[in-house]
Amino acid sequence: MKSIFSIFAAKACFSLCGLGGLLSAAEVNYSLWPKRPEQLVHARELVKQNRLQEATALLQEYLHDKRIAGKEARYIVSQINIREYLSRDNPAVVPYTVRGGDSYFKIAQKTKTSIDMLLYLNGTIDLNKLQAGQKLLLRPMQLTMEINLPMKEVLVWDGGKLVSSYPLLAVRDGGTGNVETSVLSKSASLDGASVSHQSQTYAAANKTLNLKAGTLIVGNMRDSRPDEKGYFLSVEDCNELGLLMAPGNTVSIIRSVER
Repeated sequence: MKSIFSIFAAKACFSLCGLGGLLSAAEVNYSLWPKRPEQLVHARELVKQNRLQEATALLQEYLHDKRIAGKEARYIVSQINIREYLSRDNPAVVPYTVRGGDSYFKIAQKTKTSIDMLLYLNGTIDLNKLQAGQKLLLRPMQLTMEINLPMKEVLVWDGGKLVSSYPLLAVRDGGTGNVETSVLSKSASLDGASVSHQSQTYAAANKTLNLKAGTLIVGNMRDSRPDEKGYFLSVEDCNELGLLMAPGNTVSIIRSVER
């Protein structure tokens, strides 16, 4: 079972060739299209040349496209942007000095980040030994999540910038209409047992996001009851989503084709 550290260590080490390999592994079926749009072909070439900003700019017009070209464009852009977002060298990552009485939970609450992000940025797994004066890195996060059922994807946005996208593997959704909600809480489990955020095994545990709308975002269907409403991703994708999202973050559930 992978922890968030092993998952993101792999992501952070993507070489240019590695990113190109991932893109080629995400081929989509254009058999019903005359051909793949030229912008997508060109964008892949730009990625191979490490001209990443040019590639993302070229694909902006496709990010809300509900067809197959949109899915491919979102995949390419998210693979580029998630690397930038998670970089410790990103200007949004700032230093923080631990104060008396601080805990990871309190720091995450008052700085609008997630415990998972604090652990990721600081490479620390001992949640109970913070000391006053200790230096940490943190990143305030104002991300929003879009559960887009027509697209069969979960999208994470930073304003108008797509940070990451994840394919929905299964859905148990009995609702109607589009809904604005938020992340209520985040739970963790390991081998079927609940794990506290203060536990030494928290970092390696699988994360589940609980929404105020009464639904879950889960990386393993076995971690939910058969009668529970939810949206199911791969375990790795759900753990990454748990890294990016914190309680209070806005979530849009899009059920109709028209926004």
